[in-house]
Amino acid sequence: MKCEYSAASLARSWREGRISLDAPMEFDGVRMPFRQLCQNIPWLRSELGNLSETLGLKRRSWFEERKFRREAWRRVVENGELGLALLTERIERLSQDLEISRNECHAAETLLEAAHKREKDLVAAIIASVEDARELESIFNVCVRSRVTSSESGVDCLGQYQIFEHLAENLLEELSKVVDGSTQNLREPDLKRIEQVVLFYKESKKQIDKSNRRLDAEKREWAKEFTNRKKRIEETARNVTLYVQSEIATAKCQAEALIQHYRQTAALFANWRESVEEVLFEKPCSGTRYMIGRPMSLRKDWVRRAIFSYAQMVAPDDVLAIFKGGLFLGANIGFLVSWYGLHWRMSRSKSRGFLPWGWTGKLIIKRGILNNVNVSLDSGENLGSIWCAGPEGEIESFLTKVDEANHALPVPSFGNVAIESFRRITSLAAQDIRCQSESDSWSNK
Repeated sequence: MKCEYSAASLARSWREGRISLDAPMEFDGVRMPFRQLCQNIPWLRSELGNLSETLGLKRRSWFEERKFRREAWRRVVENGELGLALLTERIERLSQDLEISRNECHAAETLLEAAHKREKDLVAAIIASVEDARELESIFNVCVRSRVTSSESGVDCLGQYQIFEHLAENLLEELSKVVDGSTQNLREPDLKRIEQVVLFYKESKKQIDKSNRRLDAEKREWAKEFTNRKKRIEETARNVTLYVQSEIATAKCQAEALIQHYRQTAALFANWRESVEEVLFEKPCSGTRYMIGRPMSLRKDWVRRAIFSYAQMVAPDDVLAIFKGGLFLGANIGFLVSWYGLHWRMSRSKSRGFLPWGWTGKLIIKRGILNNVNVSLDSGENLGSIWCAGPEGEIESFLTKVDEANHALPVPSFGNVAIESFRRITSLAAQDIRCQSESDSWSNK
C-alpha cells in the first residue's frame, strides 16, 4: 500500500495482533514477509524474538479484555491522568526510557563479552608463561649438569646458571599461584630435545669460531691481492695514457692530411661541375624516353618516380638528365644523371646501381630482342640489361651524351702539392705501422 512504518510501530502492531507472519513488507528495496523482516532487523529480532516457529500472540477473550481495560482505567484515575493526551505522552516517555534502558543493557552485554574474552586470553597467556617457565627451568638444569664453560675465557659459569635456575623456579611458583596451582594439564618439557638443542648450540659455536678465523685469513689474502692488483692497474693506466696520447697525435696528423685531401677534392669537384654544365646544359636535348638539361622543369613526374625508386639521396634540383625505361612502369626503372654521377635501375627485381663521375672506359650498348638493351663498360664491368628501352637511337644518344660529359672532366694535376702529399702519406703509413707494432706488444704484455 506504499505505507512507511517504524520498527516500534511494527512491534506494537504484532503485539496487538494486527499483523500476520506472512504480511508482505519491503526493506531496502527488497520485498519479504514480516517473518523474514524480523530476522533482517536486529532491533525487531531482539524485541520480538524468532518468529519463524511461533504462530503469533494469542488474543484475549471478551471477559479478559474488559477486565484489562477496567484495570487500566482504574490506574489512570488513581494517577490523575484522565486526559488521553497526557496518557499518550506518558506512554511515549516511558517507551523512550525503555529504549534507552534496552540500549544500555546491550552495551553492558557487549562489554561483558569483551571482558570474558580478555579473561580467557589472559588465562591462556599465563598458562603459556607457566609452560615456558618450566621449559626454561629444564634448560638451566641441563646446562648446570653439563657445566658449560666459555670457549674463549675458560671461566666456569656454574654460579650464573644456578642464579638463573633459582629465578626460573620463583617465576614458575608465582605463575602457578595465579592459575590456582592447576599445572597438572600443562605439557611437560622435552628434556631430550633440550639436550639436543644445547649440544647443537655448542657445535654451532665451534663452527662459527672456525668460520670467523677462516674469514679473517681470507680478508688478509684479499687485502694483499687488492694491493697487487691496484699496482698493476696503475701501471696499465699509465701505459694506456701514453698509448692514447700517441693515438691522438697520429689522429691529428691523419686529420690534417684528410683536410688537405678534402680541399683538393672540393676544388677538383668544382672543375667537374663546370665541365658537366658545359656538356649537358649548353646543348640540351630530349626524346620520347629521355631528357638532358633540366628535366625537373618539364617532366616532374619522371624525376619524382626515379628518385623514389633508385635515387633517394638525390635532390630534385640536382637531376641533370633522365632516361625512362620499361613499358608500363613509367620512370621507376631507367637512368638518372646527377652532380654525383650515374644512377640506374634495370628492373623491379634488381637492385639499384651507381657509378660516380670519373669512371674509366666507355659505355657500350648491345641490343637484343624486344628492345632489350645490355649496358656495360669496355673495361669489362657489366651494368645490366634493361627491357623495353625504346626505339633505336634513344638510349644510344642519352648514354653517348653522358659518356661525353664524363670524358670532358679535367685531369687533376697538383704538381709539387702531389709530391708533398705523397711524402706525408708515406710518413703517416710508417708511423701507423710503428704504432700498430707497439700496440700489439702492449696487448701481449
